[in-house]
Order: sequence, then C-alpha cells, then structure tokens
Amino acid sequence: MHDKESKLPADLSFWLGMEEDMLRQKSKKSWMHLGDKSPKIFHSVVNVKTARNHISSLICQTGTPISNMEVLKDMAPGLN
Repeated sequence: MHDKESKLPADLSFWLGMEEDMLRQKSKKSWMHLGDKSPKIFHSVVNVKTARNHISSLICQTGTPISNMEVLKDMAPGLN
C-alpha cells in the first residue's frame, strides 16, 4: 500500500504534463488554422504590439518631451 502512495505524486506529475502538452498542441493547431487563413490579421496584431512597445520620446527634467535620438544619447549616462 505504501508503494502505491509513494508513486502517486509521480503519476500526477506525469498526467499533468500530458494534459499540458495536449493543450499546447490544441492551441497551436487552432492558431495555425486561423493564422493560415488570415495572415493580414496576424501581421496587424504584430504591428500593434510593436507600436505599443516602442518608445517614441522621453520627458527630460524640465518637462519637455525629447524625441531626437542624438539628444537622448547625450543625456543618457553611459551611452556617450
């Protein structure tokens, strides 16, 4: 009886891993199916994420926005 109980955590871990793999494959299958049908949507999503992650300007100590990269490089310590 003790041997069966000691084996349970390993069995649980195995089956949870199997479930995770199955769900990953399922999501990949649906993404591939949808992605193949609409590359335009896929690229628009990527473009929106890229634009959202882009920093176009910083605000200096005086409160004015600076978007010129050369000025930003001069202001940033360690980048000169």
